[in-house]
Amino acid sequence: MIDISIPAWLLVGIGGTVAILGILMAPFRLFTEEKDRADALTKRQEPKLRVRVDIPSLKSVPGGSTSETGGGRRYSAYTSEQHFIKVYFTNDGLEVVRGCSCKLLQGWEKSDGGWKSLGLIEAIELSWSDDQSAPRMFVDIEPNETKAVNLASIHAYGYIRVARDMKSLPLEYQQLFGEPGEYQALIQIRSKMPDPLQIIVQFSTYVPPPEPNVLPRPLSNVKIVLQGQPPLTEATP
Repeated sequence: MIDISIPAWLLVGIGGTVAILGILMAPFRLFTEEKDRADALTKRQEPKLRVRVDIPSLKSVPGGSTSETGGGRRYSAYTSEQHFIKVYFTNDGLEVVRGCSCKLLQGWEKSDGGWKSLGLIEAIELSWSDDQSAPRMFVDIEPNETKAVNLASIHAYGYIRVARDMKSLPLEYQQLFGEPGEYQALIQIRSKMPDPLQIIVQFSTYVPPPEPNVLPRPLSNVKIVLQGQPPLTEATP
C-alpha cells in the first residue's frame, strides 16, 4: 500500500486556478455564443432566390391601344398578341434583393440528336418588362415577392426570338433563336447581395395543325434542366 497525501494548499491552488481561468474565459465564451447567434440570424435574413418556370409556361401579353370618349366609355383595339417564355425568381429571404439583372450567356439548338452552339460571344441583357420598346434591366425583389424575366418571345408560327426589341440587339443576335424546335439557354442572375445564380432552361415550340380562318397559336414546353453556382458551361440533354 502506498499512502499518497496531497497538501491542502495544492488542492486550493488548483481549484483557484480553475476558477480564475473560468472567470477569464467567460467573456470570450459569451462573445463566441453571441457571434454564433448573430451569424445564424444574418444567415436566415440573407436573400434566397428560388427559380421556377410556370406550366403552362407561355404567357400571353395583348398589344393594342385604348381610347376614351367624352362620356367616359373606353374602347380597346387589340392589334397583336405576344407570347413570352418567362423565368420567375422568388425572394425567400428576409432582406430585399437589390439590383437584380439577368443575362443570356449562351444558347444551344437540338440538331441531329445533339446540341449545337448558337455562337453567342457576348452576353445579352434580358428585360423584366413585357414592353419590348421600354426594357427594364434592373429590379429589386422584396421578401416573399416574385418577379419574372423574359427569356424568349414566341410568334404565331412558332418562331422563337430573344425577348428584346430587334433594333436594340446587334445584327448577329437578331436571329439567335429561330424556327420551331428545341433549344437550351444558359442564363445568369446577379444582384448586389447574393452570389450569381446560373440556370440552363430547355424549351421547345411547335404549332398545331392549322384551322380555317384562325391564326396559328404556338405551343411550348419549358423546364429547368440544370441549376447551380458558376460555372456551368455545357448544355445537359
